[in-house]
Amino acid sequence: MFYQIMARTSSPSNYWLSGILYGRSIDNIAPTMVTLFTAAASGPDVRLNWNRNTAPDLLNYVLFRNVNPTIDPNTETPWATATDTTLLDTAPLSGLYYYFIVAQDIHGNYSPVSSAQSPVTILDLSVFIEAFYNSGSNTQISDTVLVQLRNPASPFAVAEEVKGLVASDGTVQLIFENAASGNYYITVIHRNSIETWSATPVSITSGNTNTYDFSTASSQAYGSNQIQIDAAPVRYGVYSGDVNQDGTIDLTDGSLIDNDALSFASGYLPTDVNGDGVVDLADAVFADNNGFNFISKITP
Repeated sequence: MFYQIMARTSSPSNYWLSGILYGRSIDNIAPTMVTLFTAAASGPDVRLNWNRNTAPDLLNYVLFRNVNPTIDPNTETPWATATDTTLLDTAPLSGLYYYFIVAQDIHGNYSPVSSAQSPVTILDLSVFIEAFYNSGSNTQISDTVLVQLRNPASPFAVAEEVKGLVASDGTVQLIFENAASGNYYITVIHRNSIETWSATPVSITSGNTNTYDFSTASSQAYGSNQIQIDAAPVRYGVYSGDVNQDGTIDLTDGSLIDNDALSFASGYLPTDVNGDGVVDLADAVFADNNGFNFISKITP
């Protein structure tokens, strides 16, 4: 486009013209951020969806994948481009990773980055720990558990395991990043309780929220290996007292508790069976009672 500038005085006949200039406008206005960008499991694939960008000079959408939760789209290598508002990733990465998207206009301007976490498998689990539970308040002391998804056939290999903090109401949400859809035994391991397995293999759908409740009946555990800890509401919990985690509650566990009690030990210890921070007679009671009843882990 050509331009000429005229400078005029108060007299119409007196004016000056500049030389003829050439120039063009520069588009440095980026599209707005892509909204409602989501990643959801679609069988073994991942379906990405987003809202259409309203930029009048929109060219396409540029997508990225990375294990890091943030990227710089100006230095990151694009993974894919799209002109529609959906894309199917037929070769997802393993583990936890992230998708990113920018809208690009015809002049190469990028919108701000939108991101979406890769689909993960969620297990909402309910489980109570015998000695940590208070039937008066219907609550328990929160503590960490290790939860495993085990293959349903011998040798029952661990497919994936994660740690989680069980809340006072017995619930814990666990996020599995790699487990494929299938049937798994759910195994709960606690620092001084009997390792407890689900009664049967549980159907787990990758990318979705799954649930299992150990607390509704002893039969929710393999071999009905739980004890009733409350009558109203009716609740069952995993046995407490396996201090050395050898799968059996016996005199060895009792001796460890007695030794720490004689030393007035306190803190986060396996011998603190009831979770009150002090090792004493109250902890020994659980080990003694369960040892007398020959309590041990029961597995397929």
